[in-house]
Amino acid sequence: MKLVWQRSEQQQSWGSPESFRKQTQKNLVQAITTCDFDQAPGGVIFREIKEMLSLHFNPDRIVFSTRSCNKCAHELAHFGLARDPDQPIVWLDPLPRFVRSLLDCDAADPESGV
Repeated sequence: MKLVWQRSEQQQSWGSPESFRKQTQKNLVQAITTCDFDQAPGGVIFREIKEMLSLHFNPDRIVFSTRSCNKCAHELAHFGLARDPDQPIVWLDPLPRFVRSLLDCDAADPESGV
């Protein structure tokens, strides 16, 4: 009962879950592309992300993509959380069948949501 009340109170203060999610996504992109969040409590993380991006990538822009447009990465991350620790972390050629299947689906229709 207490959890339901707390969640209801949070939803009222944040608005709908959808508007909260959209604002969070906007804030994340802003934190990575500007200095606006550098002095925030977690700002060191954003500074490190920007530094890593500048050292290892040359991005034209940073944008948010929905999970359905990022399904392959999402599924691989989910697999990584549940994987057997005795299995290898890095796969060499040939890739496991499920990885090839995810990549094939993503290449055929990246917005299909697999």
